[in-house]
Amino acid sequence: MRGALTAATDTVDGAFFEGTDAATNVRAVGFGLSNNVTLQADSGTADPASTYNMIAKHSAGNRLFFSEAESTAILVCENQLFAGEPMDTGTNSAAAYGAVSATITTGQDVIPGAGGTACGGAPVAEWNAM
Repeated sequence: MRGALTAATDTVDGAFFEGTDAATNVRAVGFGLSNNVTLQADSGTADPASTYNMIAKHSAGNRLFFSEAESTAILVCENQLFAGEPMDTGTNSAAAYGAVSATITTGQDVIPGAGGTACGGAPVAEWNAM
């Protein structure tokens, strides 16, 4: 999804994450998304309630931000070529940055730091904790 979006509530349309709890009740939480920020969130298929990956980027920015259920860290990747490019098309898709939805598992999916998961960045080629 791409912002600007307000947080959804019972009476206001907007952005929200939704899932089911252990008793199969649908639960949701609203959140706001700033102008020109793209956010992609994916859950694992084996147990979607226990894992997720999220990646975000401002269309004018040169940094990507990543988070996953298995860690409290926010990871960042940087490349001057990312500046001015939307995150959701062609070579600037989340998959091109190393946050590949198909690989979401219970366990750490993106490993930060030296020898970690590449994100296509330059000079910062790998995801690093903020």
